[in-house]
Amino acid sequence: MTALTRIQSRTARFRLRAVRPGLVAVALLFAVGCSDSPEPTAASPEATPAVRRDLPGIPPDTLFLRAVDFERPTLTGVPFRLADTRGEVVLVNVWATWCLPCAVETPDLVALHGELRDQGVRFVGVSVDEGGFDDVRPFAEQYGIDYPLVLDDGTFLDPYGGSVALPTTLLIDRDGVVRYRLRGLTSQEQLRPLLQGLLAEAPSNS
Repeated sequence: MTALTRIQSRTARFRLRAVRPGLVAVALLFAVGCSDSPEPTAASPEATPAVRRDLPGIPPDTLFLRAVDFERPTLTGVPFRLADTRGEVVLVNVWATWCLPCAVETPDLVALHGELRDQGVRFVGVSVDEGGFDDVRPFAEQYGIDYPLVLDDGTFLDPYGGSVALPTTLLIDRDGVVRYRLRGLTSQEQLRPLLQGLLAEAPSNS
């Protein structure tokens, strides 16, 4: 090995060591999710699928907690009441417009909603944006979100372990029981079998 080759090799290793912490930080951001502190970011809908496929999903938490009923106005003005969804499977996605992992997973949520909404699955997005619907509306239009969007009053996730990371997604069965909690970035591939499993379960008579 020549002297020049040894210098180039050492330089390459130094650059790799310098870049690796940044790559790890980005991977953790997408795997775990955002913190609760808004730090505005931007994501292109066209770029998100490639990013998502390169990142593993965190295994869901298995819960058996009675979902707390709520009624709130939606972006379109039509009230959404959780109790009205009894007998259906419900996906509740808690998110924010400034959360990059939230933007990354949104195209998957929109696509999965279109696939499963006629099979008895309801989606609702719960935004924690401090700017309210003024912040939510442009994001919803950009990503073509066609499921109901409501605003969080800061307490929505309290009965389910609190807000650890955004996004957080809850899956509720036909009896109104929260069965799964997914904290951090998720995808169609992770959500579809969970939702289909809940659909296959017959509701109880209670």
